[in-house]
Amino acid sequence: MATPSSFPNAPPTNHHTPQRPSRRDTLAAILPFVQAMADAPSSSLGCFAPTRAAAFAGSPSRIYSPALPYSAAHGHLGMCTDGLLDLAEYENTLIMIDGENIDASSNRRGCRFAWKHFLQLVRSITRVEGAHYFSTINSSEIDALRSAVREAGYTPHLTDSNLLHPGGQRTTNSDSRLLLETARRLLEERPSSILLMTGDGELGASIAEFVSSLDPAPFLIVAAVPGSCAQRLDASMNPLITSNVWIGTDLLDPMLS
Repeated sequence: MATPSSFPNAPPTNHHTPQRPSRRDTLAAILPFVQAMADAPSSSLGCFAPTRAAAFAGSPSRIYSPALPYSAAHGHLGMCTDGLLDLAEYENTLIMIDGENIDASSNRRGCRFAWKHFLQLVRSITRVEGAHYFSTINSSEIDALRSAVREAGYTPHLTDSNLLHPGGQRTTNSDSRLLLETARRLLEERPSSILLMTGDGELGASIAEFVSSLDPAPFLIVAAVPGSCAQRLDASMNPLITSNVWIGTDLLDPMLS
């Protein structure tokens, strides 16, 4: 796992050092959950599809196994999500999600992200302080998406894409709202780590700069779909990012025609 200390020329950081349970202990703790999820019907796992709100039939086997080959940082989709178990190192985690980015990145792979399953899996690994899903969507779909997001266990922050600003421009994304809400929650809740789900380089870099200014600064983990993540959000290249979670096929459901 890449950390700021891996970079000899990196500026000093204010990261605190959490207690680290062994990887074996973490695996033992989540094995019952993993087995149960492997046998769960897809309808209980939940996806925001095909209108980003309705579930669809059929899903791959739900098995998270670190013995399977991990994905490369960019391009190849691994059989399992790489880096998720590292969340066990932190006391608690705040999850902030660029929903449009993750949904679009998954769709480009011919898949839909398994949102409900993902949150259940993360909760089996670490204490989740909050999981917030941001998206801009057409007014005709906003109510259905809001209900689906809540049912999956997330707090929805949805913006009507038909909303006009004073200058006559439409709202194109939720980046500003996500950035401001992330800053507010970090200042108020002071989590030990933040899981930022986005591949957007500009948004991710802005949040990383803010996180690094805090004292103490929480650990920042960026989750994205391989091949749809800006290079500057790769922890091996950016000392402000602690590590990455590379989403694999265990969290992606193939779209049915």
